[in-house]
Amino acid sequence: MRANRAVAAALAALAACGGGAAATPGGPDAAPPSPCNPLGGVACVLPIPSSIYEADDATTATGVRVDFAPGSLPANGGGVHVDVAPFNRRDGFSADAPTMGLTVLAPAVDVPWGLTAAAGPLASALAIYDEHKAPTPPLTNSSLPDNGAHGSLRARQAVQEQMRTFLDTGAIVQTCTDRDAPVACDCPTDAVCGPHI
Repeated sequence: MRANRAVAAALAALAACGGGAAATPGGPDAAPPSPCNPLGGVACVLPIPSSIYEADDATTATGVRVDFAPGSLPANGGGVHVDVAPFNRRDGFSADAPTMGLTVLAPAVDVPWGLTAAAGPLASALAIYDEHKAPTPPLTNSSLPDNGAHGSLRARQAVQEQMRTFLDTGAIVQTCTDRDAPVACDCPTDAVCGPHI
């Protein structure tokens, strides 16, 4: 289903870029329909990364800089939008996780973005837990009611042990276990990640 949504979003973005003699929505001669998404649609700042959110800037090494409009980034519950200024100082987009050199702590539920996985102890790592909370996050820039995923995970015994080990030793280790063997943190029940403490 996610793949279908991603394909639909990509097709919608391509359709919005169509050409012709007259200005088309999202075309080079058209005024943006909103600061939230110049290509139109209900989701803000999508697709991302995209050159639609860059401006020419001869002072940068890349010749461009990020150019998000004020109010185009998500807002918190109080309606305060993420400040665009720190992003607009950047000279383009990057795939941060891979370029930060992150390794996924193995065994892992998933190894996203073409990253690599390695067993701990590690000095830095991306630890992935899945409690199968619903609703799942959307692929669009829209908010849902809190599904409790972050607060729930912090209360899990395995997460508490992982944080304590890191703070005591500086090492990231896999604390999700099954019969005392490290396993991926697939946590719909207490069997692997321990109870909420």
